[in-house]
Amino acid sequence: MFYEGGFPRELRTVIADVAQEPGRDAVDRLDAHSALAAWAYGDNDWEAYARHVRAMEALASEGGSGIGPREKVLVAIRQFPLHGHTGDIEALDAAFRTALAELPAPSFLERSLRYGYVQGLYHAGSYRAAGTAALELADAYYDHLGLDLADLHGPTEALQQACLNSETPDDYKRLADCFAMHVKCCRQLKLDYGSAAFPAMKLYMVAGAWRSAVDLGQDVVETLLRVNEAQAALSLIDRQLLPITQAYNLPELIIGLRSHRAVVLARTGDIAAARAEISSLTRYEPTPTQADDIREQASIIEELAAQQAQGRP
Repeated sequence: MFYEGGFPRELRTVIADVAQEPGRDAVDRLDAHSALAAWAYGDNDWEAYARHVRAMEALASEGGSGIGPREKVLVAIRQFPLHGHTGDIEALDAAFRTALAELPAPSFLERSLRYGYVQGLYHAGSYRAAGTAALELADAYYDHLGLDLADLHGPTEALQQACLNSETPDDYKRLADCFAMHVKCCRQLKLDYGSAAFPAMKLYMVAGAWRSAVDLGQDVVETLLRVNEAQAALSLIDRQLLPITQAYNLPELIIGLRSHRAVVLARTGDIAAARAEISSLTRYEPTPTQADDIREQASIIEELAAQQAQGRP
């Protein structure tokens, strides 16, 4: 989960060197390509992602010492989103069936494999199927971790301790991924995702998946705004989400988070503060996508300002 927090930029170069070094162990090289694929996925660079997946496939097919069920599952998990992105549902289904059949039964790797398949469905645009499968998989993680909804809505300290005591702490992050996928699918379908973002954010924080915690935290903000809890939404940004970006070296998230904060300020009724916040973002050097987001949020602020001037809530 190194990509969930800030990391030295040279780390990417070091991992790339491992991936390309012929004398390295095949498993080390495969893991390095998997890490680079994860970065490419986060950057939405599908060309680079495909290149690393093909390299993983080649290493797995060559065999070599150490290439076992874990490595084959890792290759399959990286293949699934690529099949989905290209819209090849038939290849996605076939790859999933093949990988599942090759697993020793029972295997803890099955849950990871199933989540990869869900990702493939999402990228293929099968949002309803992906969202349903994500919640079904969440139930499997509940059973595996011995959790229920009461645990997720209880004290954070108790959940944190349970994660620390767990033999498979990474599965807390994977449970969060299931809730997050459900939220993403609902957003695509323009459906209400209810309170699903709350346990996702909480589990990401417990698991130390800080980038994802901020991402889902913004969905929690939207949930709070839908029930007219603008002050609570502002408090979440100021007391938890922004401090996470600073504590864990995630400066690239600050512009989007602060532009979101500006809209929340407007929703509290403080239009002047909202305008000041959105204007302050000009001192950064936003990417084209971030610049579009700033313009969109500024437009929302002006719409809210017009409503306020007309005496509408």
